Amino acid sequence: MAPVKVDPDKVREFPDAASFYAWLGQHHATQTEVWIKVHKVGSGLKSITPKEAIDVVLCFGWIDAVRKGLDENSFLQRYTPRGKKSIWSKINVDNVARLVKEGRMTAHGLREVEAAKADGRWARAYGSGKEMKIPDDLQAAIDA
Repeated sequence: MAPVKVDPDKVREFPDAASFYAWLGQHHATQTEVWIKVHKVGSGLKSITPKEAIDVVLCFGWIDAVRKGLDENSFLQRYTPRGKKSIWSKINVDNVARLVKEGRMTAHGLREVEAAKADGRWARAYGSGKEMKIPDDLQAAIDA
């Protein structure tokens, strides 16, 4: 797979979730990606956090993608509109439930959720690798 290239014109910095929410509110329907410069914990520099950013993009039907190191203080995180066949994680399913309760989901984000529910992607959300369990029949075969 070819390395993902960063378009410098798509790199943005946001000091907090509110500023990113406002930007994405204006651009979610016209942009195909955004790379956010995120400052590492301990850098002493202020920026949106990855958790704050994922909450924002879920509100608009977007998703996080590739992360690329930038320097000793920061990295770039790519966010894109969610694809029509994009699978959901259980973490993001839970995040969306919380965002709905908080009244933060947009109409566009809710349409993405409804589409995932309609085509079964919502029900097939995958769990964390930490929660993976070897099926009993496979474990029995291994133990034999």
